[in-house]
Amino acid sequence: MKKFFPKTLTGQLILLLLLALVATHAITFFIFADERLAAVRTTAREQIAFRTASIIRLLNDTPPELHQRIVDSASSSRLRFELSDTPSIDDGFQDATSAAIRGMLARSLRGDVHEVRVEISERPFSFAQPRFPSWMARHHRGVEDDDDDGRSRDRRYRRTPPRIIELRIAAQTLTGPWINVATLSPVAPPRFGWSAMVSVAATGILMMLIVILVVRRVARPMARLAEASEQLGRGETVAGLPEEGPADVRNTTRAFNQMNDRLQRFVRDRTLLLAAISHDLRSPITSLRLRAEMIEDAETREHMIETLREMQELVEATLSFARDDAAKEETRVVDVAALVESLAQDLQDQGLNIQTGDMPPTPYRCRGTALKRALRNLMENAARYGERAMIALSKTADGIVITVEDDGPGIPEADLDRVFDPFVRLETSRSAETGGVGLGLAIARSIARAHGGDITLANRPEGGLRAEIRLPAV
Repeated sequence: MKKFFPKTLTGQLILLLLLALVATHAITFFIFADERLAAVRTTAREQIAFRTASIIRLLNDTPPELHQRIVDSASSSRLRFELSDTPSIDDGFQDATSAAIRGMLARSLRGDVHEVRVEISERPFSFAQPRFPSWMARHHRGVEDDDDDGRSRDRRYRRTPPRIIELRIAAQTLTGPWINVATLSPVAPPRFGWSAMVSVAATGILMMLIVILVVRRVARPMARLAEASEQLGRGETVAGLPEEGPADVRNTTRAFNQMNDRLQRFVRDRTLLLAAISHDLRSPITSLRLRAEMIEDAETREHMIETLREMQELVEATLSFARDDAAKEETRVVDVAALVESLAQDLQDQGLNIQTGDMPPTPYRCRGTALKRALRNLMENAARYGERAMIALSKTADGIVITVEDDGPGIPEADLDRVFDPFVRLETSRSAETGGVGLGLAIARSIARAHGGDITLANRPEGGLRAEIRLPAV
């Protein structure tokens, strides 16, 4: 069932409202069907009773020789009046409905009749029932009823015989004869008619149009908000969203815009602050280097220049990490496989042992320069500390995975996550030649997380370290 259940808000609302509409119409129909049928029956019986009372009064006021003509003229295909010396109804038990009609007729014909009897019965229709008068049987037979074997009947009754309500009235006139009244009418079972289906269809179409318009008014700004949130989470610059839709959606959009503005102001202020620090630090370092060049002792001069060079590299690396230049780069579609192979070729030209396997074309929307920087840090670390770097690229249902493995000694389990902290170096000599400044992995993880992914480290069972960059599908 979940496979066929709509995934979108519009589809779910339309489905649920249509189910509610059909269920409501069905319940309403079955609730009021019996009441409607009862009202029709009551009205028809009252009309028959009033017509019978009128005929009896007319018979009392006319000569006997005209009675038969009056009775024949009053009869119809569904209602039959007959004059007889005996009543057609036995004076026996009567149900509540029969008693009510009998009481109504007795009150209406008080002084005009000697006795009134009423009988109401319901049974399946049958052509062979001897109790039905010949005129009633003829009325309910089909046009092909002249077949002797009785197999040709009205098509309406070939499959499901209708229910028949029989109303009989017998009233003794003041002049002596009984007037017998009989009527038959088929009762169809309650069911939906064309009017009900048209009503459901029209209401459903109108409801779907309203739902589509309302949901689009809600879903459009929510879709823009989701897209902007994804872009913001990936480090992209997002413009302010228009505040549209219902009040709840407008409030959510307004809160997002305020958060976006605050983040942008924070990054802008931090960048300005770091630019000032960069200027203030570079000038003293340059001045010290110029003064160090004037020292006559060559050994002391070289040591001071080397110290200033390390200080300069440390400052530049720190500013680069804090400034996060990748956040200013526009996202674009990049073939990650081609990017990895190009970077591997550059590092091989520098004398590093880099190995890559077969990589299928992998287009991915990212900030290519920043991703290349993160990969370079991992690949250089693997080649320098693990003798060689083995690069693999694979696609998954959740995105792409770039694996960098080496044959080095690995990292203690307790330090697998700590090495991502800024300035953490497992090599304790503090020499830039052997351990850098401790920002490579921190920068690489920052770039991966800015793309919505992450970097994890794990020791290989056969020895060495495995680094995985997982980037989400976009």
